[in-house]
Amino acid sequence: MVEFSMMSLGTRDVQASSTTIKEKSGDFEVKKTYNVASLGVRALGRDQLVVACHSLPYPYAMFYCHVTGKTKAYTMVLEGNDGTNVEAIAVLNVKSGSVPVRHFMPEDDVLWNVRK
Repeated sequence: MVEFSMMSLGTRDVQASSTTIKEKSGDFEVKKTYNVASLGVRALGRDQLVVACHSLPYPYAMFYCHVTGKTKAYTMVLEGNDGTNVEAIAVLNVKSGSVPVRHFMPEDDVLWNVRK
């Protein structure tokens, strides 16, 4: 995964980011209400190539990795209405001539980008 990311991004100076649950209150539910914490949003990279690695359902760690087009990546703390805190990775995929696709990366996925 690391070698693929370095080769795809053209540098050894890469960083990995992933969504993590910091504080869990009760049962974790993906579809509960979350708000962006007062810490705000921090950019990981703007309009650059990134490598997204998605975990696959195998009995051992296996990922499907691919290079995206121009992508804006962000990290932010989300606060659940039950006290759950999640450090989330959000991406905005931008293809010229189409609608931008925005989504949060699931907990077991990894986003690789060139270190700032």
